[in-house]
Amino acid sequence: MKQPQLFTLIKSMNKSEKGYFKKYSSRHVIGGENDYITLFNVIEKQDEYDETRLLKKLKKEKFIGHLAVLKKYLYKLILKSLRSYYEESSLDFQIKSWLAEVSILYERGLPDQAAKILQKAKRIAADNEKIILLQEVNEWERKLLKNELYKDQTPEQLAALETEQDLLLCKSGCINKFLSLSERTFFADYHLDSERKKIEMKKLSSELDDLYKGTNAAHTSFQSDFIYYRILNKHATILEPQSNPVDLKKKLLRLLESHPEAILNDPDSYVVTLFNILAGAEHMVDVPEQIEILNKIHEFENVNRKFLSFKNQLKIFSYLSIIRTHLFISTAAFDEAKDYVNTHLLKEMKKYEPKINNYDKTVLNFNILVIHFGSQDLKNALRWSNKIINEHSENIVEDVYATTKLLNIVIHYELKNILTMPSLIISAERYFRSKPEFSKSVLIFLQGFKNIILSNGHEKVTNTEAFGYLKKNLDEAIRLNPNDLLLKNFDFMAWLDSKIQRRSFSEVLKEKRKNNTPGDTLTDLQNSAA
Repeated sequence: MKQPQLFTLIKSMNKSEKGYFKKYSSRHVIGGENDYITLFNVIEKQDEYDETRLLKKLKKEKFIGHLAVLKKYLYKLILKSLRSYYEESSLDFQIKSWLAEVSILYERGLPDQAAKILQKAKRIAADNEKIILLQEVNEWERKLLKNELYKDQTPEQLAALETEQDLLLCKSGCINKFLSLSERTFFADYHLDSERKKIEMKKLSSELDDLYKGTNAAHTSFQSDFIYYRILNKHATILEPQSNPVDLKKKLLRLLESHPEAILNDPDSYVVTLFNILAGAEHMVDVPEQIEILNKIHEFENVNRKFLSFKNQLKIFSYLSIIRTHLFISTAAFDEAKDYVNTHLLKEMKKYEPKINNYDKTVLNFNILVIHFGSQDLKNALRWSNKIINEHSENIVEDVYATTKLLNIVIHYELKNILTMPSLIISAERYFRSKPEFSKSVLIFLQGFKNIILSNGHEKVTNTEAFGYLKKNLDEAIRLNPNDLLLKNFDFMAWLDSKIQRRSFSEVLKEKRKNNTPGDTLTDLQNSAA
């Protein structure tokens, strides 16, 4: 059920914003501040909006007769308080506030005072490449000069203003072109199947190259460069998945870190960039460096928490949780991972889960599933795999969903739920045959399981020769198709080795990856989660 706007607005506020609202309300509302705060507090305590419970809680309040009106005014008051709150912390808000003051002074016939504030706004906007705001500054400069009948101005100075606006328009147009390519790129990534996506990405990559080569360097800006590298990274990820373009991602990071004011204005992009260095290149960035980046995000969150909106806190929680669980899995530290999940992650998820987007939620749920599987907590592994399968949404993280269907069969096998497995295998075969983008390795895997379970009978399930034969077939299929889905999200080959060698999955995986795992890094990782 869709929740009321007032409820969702209040729920989106962080602790600092709520505290500021209460102070703002007491300062700016005369005679009715207690009513607003009372209503705010009652709504804020609800997990889901319940009008009946709300009326019951407020039945003794004098304002109950005009509750609908009060809710509308409360909504507007919260927005005013948030606007005031971010005027103190957001550069864009500060510049816009100065421009509002310029307008007020101009209308009061005080152009000299307006000009002083305008110059301050121009200096800050120029230092931070606020192209759109600089265009508004330029318009005000011209308006003030016209008001003074161009006193003490030369034709050259007036021409300079025109040239300045032309340059700003060119920079803005450049940003717009790159932005259009970015939107088309990410639309294709989210909505096209793999083959159509590759075709579209090749076309867009060619357009991007032409645009970049044809762009005058004077017309570029931090924003256009940032968008360019984001698109370049996405194209490389789709068209050259084996290349792991870490250098491209690090260029984007260096660009951001050379503009610290941009990070504060858009913390989401900074965190996403750090996350992408890890998510796309775990085999090319060693564990200590991954943990260094992880801690960099954590430190950024701690230092800037009061300036972060709920949206950005939510993003950081999602990324940090995905990174941490992924690192635990990639280093086969399943016991430490399970402790982190049970003592920290699940508690935090209660706060954020309703607002986490489907993509991040699915990836995080999958990581928790793998952690339980790796720690041999098979019942919880089955619970999380069923959760992913039952909550599946078409075109949302399809590869993770597909891997989960395979892993679900493995979990049932480990639990000796043999009677359940034939129907699961048939269901999975039907699913994969309807998805031509998935490789033959998947069907080989399923056929191997079918042969073991259906043909040989339960007494031969643990036959090492059967698992060895399946592994041999998969090795050959994967050799022909190294980008196979089968190895992308879960190391099924390590699991097959564990059955052949009669060892635990965790032990086999840890041995495979021990060369990438310094001895003390996992402790560091666990400590950084606090």
